[in-house]
Amino acid sequence: MNEHIDLGVDLERLLHPIDLRTFKTQHWEQKPLILHRGDSSFYQNLLSLSDVDYILSHSSIRSSDIRLVHEGQEISISNRPAGTNLAAGSLEALFQHYRKGSTISLLFLHEHWPPLKKLCQSIATELSVGVQVNVYLTPPNEKGLKTHYDTHDVFVLQTYGAKRWRIYDSPIKLPLLDRPYVADASKDPGEPSAELNLSSGDLLYIPRGYLHDAVSLEASSLHLTIGIKPVTWASVILDSVQAVIDQDPRMRESLPPGFASDVSLQKQSEAKLNELVASVVDQIVPGAAISEAGNRALLARYPSLEGHLLDLESENRVELDTRLRRRSDVQWASSIDKEYVHLHFHGKVVRMPVEVNTDLSFIGEAREFTANALPGELDLESRLLLVRNLLREGFLTICRE
Repeated sequence: MNEHIDLGVDLERLLHPIDLRTFKTQHWEQKPLILHRGDSSFYQNLLSLSDVDYILSHSSIRSSDIRLVHEGQEISISNRPAGTNLAAGSLEALFQHYRKGSTISLLFLHEHWPPLKKLCQSIATELSVGVQVNVYLTPPNEKGLKTHYDTHDVFVLQTYGAKRWRIYDSPIKLPLLDRPYVADASKDPGEPSAELNLSSGDLLYIPRGYLHDAVSLEASSLHLTIGIKPVTWASVILDSVQAVIDQDPRMRESLPPGFASDVSLQKQSEAKLNELVASVVDQIVPGAAISEAGNRALLARYPSLEGHLLDLESENRVELDTRLRRRSDVQWASSIDKEYVHLHFHGKVVRMPVEVNTDLSFIGEAREFTANALPGELDLESRLLLVRNLLREGFLTICRE
């Protein structure tokens, strides 16, 4: 299978001047990374304080997408009916709490703000992970969350103001979702392993499991928390075992009746368990398991379908001389067998006759083209059918400029 990836706002720029190889080999799931840039405008094209002001004032941020927290306690916003938008009274109530020291947290903002969506697509492509962005706006000299660890890795991008961060050791190495942090006053996190000020333009990477806390300084602080949700070996193994259980009825049989009080039955059960475990290992197909994990990672990447409604409306008017292009930020791969070419993108597979392989390779690399320009052996009618099909599936878009 050949993979083809186009990146817009990419992880490489986000990590500059650290290169991707250094990050993956020395920091990923191993230790924090701190980047002081001395460039307060570095993230302005992603999300500025003015952007957040606009979002709060004019966008339909629903109650499920916003939180108020202060010193680790979640605050309910009075005068805001559950499930409604931030109407005038609710917005005033939100700012009343902010003026008194509460942190405003906008959840999943990448679903509403295109620059953040593109960044998430880039990170998802480069790391084969799920990605989400939460935004934290904290008043001066305040703390939103108490000391805690996350069950996902995070990139912290300071876009306005500054925060004082303390990072501690990890009580649990790489905790999974079923081991969330539980506050315990009897457990002292000890002395921080690092203390730092994160200013506008700076970046902090924290692997899951590292305890941390932060407090804003003399000005309001705005930072993005990019949550990274990887495909773990645990999930691959559990899914593989579940697949065997679904296929093999022996796995669904009960232990012998009365085994709990019968030593001989317990011995027989031990032998049977050894047999079944060995059978599970024999039945797992590593290639299929990794392929399924890859499909899960691809599905976690938000598809780019801007303008697709317009394309669908224009599909029947696409002619041999209509200018088309592959969507520049689509992540795709192709594989081929004796009869078919399989085009993988947007979490799906489009199967086409093997005769289109030359033209598909050309489409994948061309900046702009027409059906007339396809270099393969297809007749004109088949060329038009191919490009219209790829337009309908969202792989192609019409050039409108």
